[in-house]
Amino acid sequence: MKVGFKKAVPVWLDGKQNELHARCAFFVAFKGCQNAVLRLAACNAYKIYINGEFLGAGPARAAHGYFRVDEIPLKKLKEENVLFVEAVAYNTYNYCHLTQPGFLCAEILANGEPIVWTGEHFTVRAYDERLQKVSKFSFQRAFMEVYEFTRSPQATYLDFSADGKNGIFEKPVETTGGIWQERRVSYPKYNVCVPKKVETGVVAVTDKTPKQNMLLLRENLGIFKKEEWVSNSCDFLQILEYQKQELGDELATGQYALYDFGNSETGFLKFSCRALEDSVVLVCFDEINVQTDENLPADIRFDRNGGANVVEYRLKAGQVYEHSSFEPYTAKFIKVIVRSGKISGVDVGVIAYENPDADDFFFSCADEKLNEIMEAAKRTFKQNSLDILTDCPSRERAGWLCDSYFSGRSEQLFTGENKVEYNFLENYAYAYSRVLPKGMIPMCYPADSLDGAYIPNWALFYIIELYDEYLRTGDFSMLAISKEKLLGVLEFFNQYLNAEGLLENLESWVFVEWSKANDAAFVCGVNYPSNMLYAMALDCAGRMYGQESYISRAERIKKQIRQESFNGEFFEDNRIRKDGVLTRTGHITETCQYYAFFTGVATKEEYPTLFKTLVEKFGAKRQMEKVYPTVHKSNAFIGNYLRLIILLQNGEKARISSECVDYFYYMAKRTGTLWEHDDSYASLNHGFASYVANLLIEYLIGYRGRKGNTLIFTDTAVKTDCSLRLPLGNGFLEFTRTDGKETLSYPDGYQIQTEN
Repeated sequence: MKVGFKKAVPVWLDGKQNELHARCAFFVAFKGCQNAVLRLAACNAYKIYINGEFLGAGPARAAHGYFRVDEIPLKKLKEENVLFVEAVAYNTYNYCHLTQPGFLCAEILANGEPIVWTGEHFTVRAYDERLQKVSKFSFQRAFMEVYEFTRSPQATYLDFSADGKNGIFEKPVETTGGIWQERRVSYPKYNVCVPKKVETGVVAVTDKTPKQNMLLLRENLGIFKKEEWVSNSCDFLQILEYQKQELGDELATGQYALYDFGNSETGFLKFSCRALEDSVVLVCFDEINVQTDENLPADIRFDRNGGANVVEYRLKAGQVYEHSSFEPYTAKFIKVIVRSGKISGVDVGVIAYENPDADDFFFSCADEKLNEIMEAAKRTFKQNSLDILTDCPSRERAGWLCDSYFSGRSEQLFTGENKVEYNFLENYAYAYSRVLPKGMIPMCYPADSLDGAYIPNWALFYIIELYDEYLRTGDFSMLAISKEKLLGVLEFFNQYLNAEGLLENLESWVFVEWSKANDAAFVCGVNYPSNMLYAMALDCAGRMYGQESYISRAERIKKQIRQESFNGEFFEDNRIRKDGVLTRTGHITETCQYYAFFTGVATKEEYPTLFKTLVEKFGAKRQMEKVYPTVHKSNAFIGNYLRLIILLQNGEKARISSECVDYFYYMAKRTGTLWEHDDSYASLNHGFASYVANLLIEYLIGYRGRKGNTLIFTDTAVKTDCSLRLPLGNGFLEFTRTDGKETLSYPDGYQIQTEN
């Protein structure tokens, strides 16, 4: 599909295209018209308001030099209308937005013809209500949001006139755009999530010394030096102590109110109040309350996840202010703290920013714990699949490989299609980096890898996912545009092959999983999980492009791994070279065993004793100090998920329910989402984790997934009463089981295939 603009050209505020944290306010007035459509693209991000009302945000992200075009219908127009676009070019290195010159390209069409457009009718000024010189939000994202308002933002969205402080509107200058691309993915619904107020109280400033997050002070990222910051709310928040106290509708200096959404929600934070005095208000948020004593104040740590979860407002007295954050964030709890002044009528919420295509997915069964886990998986998926497949919607919003292998499968289950995964992989097909070695691809993208770091293992997962996407969709188009990138990756690894044909001394960040399996002593030398993955990637590449030489190489590598890694009881994680000879290290992890079975290096027929040990003795509940203390435990990402896949693939389905409940139920109960780790110190809403839904559906219903228009079923482990409504793009697969009686329906054009 060809996309582009009829008359609009890319524009920006003169001289600000490459400025750090450049904020622009674009305005245009236009007459009411029939069949009006707003078409726009931008670098990096925008929010749109029509006649003062929030309309949408974007764009969907693309590769360097490519920009996806949004087309948004304009409904219920008046005789005279005002379009306001707040746009930001961050120009700082991060994992969420690319570092490219700022621009906005926009036009409004009536019956297909432009009536106003950038380059002719739009005016612009610096959006100085959002203060520029502030801290980064996190190492992986751009800048915090600090606002200084003298009037309600809604008034600004409607008013072209300069109000003194904010300067004069001017005509923007034409600047650089890029290659226009189709958005492809669906637009959010922007539903509003409303929390409950659960606590109020007072704060006291202590003499504690605030800790510095040194990741936010690395000047080579493109930041403002700390002495330049016009706000430092993070240091202030770190030295506060809280005490519960019943308060009324007003909040004054040193007082707070806490709100609970019930589950973690992702979107734009809504905040409104009346400023009774000149006030400074801090809106803090996080995914969890780490306080376990209900008698004590809730402990909502704005910096728990390595970022700065706070939006700051500076408000003039006598006004009602209504605003929503420019960037999307993730919160189960919001805490409003009045640093100075007095406010009343506080109202908070979240405008949801998530994938709407999963809304039609429905599942219910007689086991309420499984229902809660499934709902948490769905919520986790929706919040991590808006425009690309992301790791987490909070700290990073980054498109990581490997995570995407799992969440790509989730997308097809929840939505019946793979539009978001297609965008994700398309971005990789056109990915660009000035600092990575030839052939290597970014570990996450679109992102700028400033220091040249990469994960070789994730480049192998890229190949595996490409093949998996092809099998699931039956669409060869992604393989066609990705072939050059894939072959470059395989060529890159040739330099690390030793005489035995295995990869040795891989460089940069060799990543197996978040556990002992990733210690430097375990991944150095010849790391066998990495080589297992390499063999699998070669096999996938061979099958994708009909290269028998790749398939035969993969088999030789698997054979060599069996000879070197297996010690008679377990596969060891690595060998290192001493005096020219590869020598055992004795390092053994649970995760290495799962890699062996996942990649086909081991099968339960060839290694029956090891397989039985894994099934019966290992898993998330194993007490390592009592059971195989020399075999280090797995973590969620990705060992415990590989375990569940292996159990399903090898006839151990009966264990899926209990292991999923053991591992995921407490996550679902605590945040309504599924986590990156098996502890609460990092992201508590991680995209790959939604894959548990696929596992549970196969366990309960026997539905294994799609290969094009073939619906694949296998035996079920139980006959629990359940109901499933699963989107298929052009209809629904519907399944019910009641008292052992099963019904199944699906649209014309599909066929059923049964597998053991």
